[in-house]
Amino acid sequence: MFLHVGLVHLFFNSYALYIYGPIVEKLFGKTRFALIYIGSGLYGSLSSYLFSSNPAAGASGAIFGLMGSLLYFRQRKKDTFRRIFGPQLIIIILINLFYGSVQPSIDNWGHIGGLVGGYLIANSLGLYKEDGVGGFKVFLWTLLIVIFLLGLYVGRHKHFLIAI
Repeated sequence: MFLHVGLVHLFFNSYALYIYGPIVEKLFGKTRFALIYIGSGLYGSLSSYLFSSNPAAGASGAIFGLMGSLLYFRQRKKDTFRRIFGPQLIIIILINLFYGSVQPSIDNWGHIGGLVGGYLIANSLGLYKEDGVGGFKVFLWTLLIVIFLLGLYVGRHKHFLIAI
């Protein structure tokens, strides 16, 4: 999540963080932003580890996680989302996923894992000043942890069998 493949890669991820980071931080608060960013990056890396045989680097999973958290915001506040973003965010996500699927040097699994991880983590945390711990949120956190640990287990065995 902290390594990048060249300056152009670092520039695009930094620019996306510059654009989406402050918005997500305002909507979720500093601590939740950090949890979404790091957790999404880990989920992006896990997805890449499980489903791609290519090496992956970069913060793209974390960036897609920020966009996933904004999709959670869309679910909670549709009218506000529509006024702020219109259809642009969804179009940007679709264009990036399409480009990642046709460009062989891009690990789209990291993008998809980060997007899904960001949405789920945002859902489990809630927006800034939104109700904290509830039964559904505890269930989501448990599910997130179980999926992550199961993914590590499966990935370890997958890569162990490939090495043999």
